[in-house]
This record gives sequence, structure tokens and C-alpha cells, in this order.
Amino acid sequence: MAETLRAQITVLLELSQAKGDPADPQVQNFYNAYCRAFLSWQIVEARLSQIFSHFVIGKSRSAITASFQSVLNLNARLIMIDSAARTLLKGEYLLEEWLVLREKVSKRAANRNRLAHFTMSTISTKNGISYRLCPTIFDPLASAHQFDALQLEEFRDDFMELADTLGKYEEKLEIRVPLMAS
Repeated sequence: MAETLRAQITVLLELSQAKGDPADPQVQNFYNAYCRAFLSWQIVEARLSQIFSHFVIGKSRSAITASFQSVLNLNARLIMIDSAARTLLKGEYLLEEWLVLREKVSKRAANRNRLAHFTMSTISTKNGISYRLCPTIFDPLASAHQFDALQLEEFRDDFMELADTLGKYEEKLEIRVPLMAS
């Protein structure tokens, strides 16, 4: 285990310091997939912030957004939106739609958490080295799931689809509960 840990740390150090071959198409492909997936999740977070802004009245939309962004835990953010939606949209179809969306966000967050908390590793295959996102070896309860660049692109696609769905929901909210000026 200690040898595996040293090897993993060596790979991470090389890649984080760009000592690996940046021209290697496999490295570029993995980095690009990872970055696109993580950046796509940021769109989901931005949509959630917009939805929250519809439910809160204040003197400044910027202050409302800042308040929402100050809560770093996704579950806490979803509870904030959920509480506001249940209060403002009681008995309306938009509440039911929100409840379904909340579940989708929660399910997709598992892949976001993998991006944030798993580590990059190299796997030797018959065709050479393959780059994967793997659970850290420090977590004895972690699953054995590994994700390659293609699977990271699927995360991205799921995040973008979710962001689009949240955007469409936010458009419906704009009609029902218009945002105030910034």
C-alpha cells in the first residue's frame, strides 16, 4: 500500500506541475474532459443561485446571490431553495417541478463529488498507460469505481443537460416570481 501511495503521489505531482508530457494526447484528453466536466457543474450552481434569487426579496439582488454563494454545502443550498419554494409556491405545479429537479441535482452531485474528491491515477493496460479518476486510497470505504476521459465527458453532458433544465425552470419562475433589479 505504501508503494502504491508513493506512485500515486508521484503521478499527481508530475501532472500538477506539468512535468508529464503535455503533448501526450491521452493526458490532454483526460485534462480536457476533467476540466469541462467540472466547469459544467459551475453552470448548475449558477442556475441554482438564480432560482434562489426568485424566492428571496431584499434590497439587493447581489446581496441575495452573495448570501446564497456563502453557503458552500450543496445540500444546505438545496434546503434553502426548497424551504423558500415550499413557502412561496405552496400547492402550485412549480413546486412539484422543483421537487423533481431537486432530486436530479442531488443525484448528479454524486458525480460532481467524484470530480472534487477522487484523484487522478494511471492504470497500466496492454495498450500502455490509461488515465483514470479513482477514489483516494486513504478512504477504506470508497467504491472501486474508476472513470476515464469518456466517462468524464458523460458527467459533463449530464451536468449541461441539468443546467439547461434548471434554466428552463428558472424561465418559468421569472413569469411567476420575477427577479428584482440588481
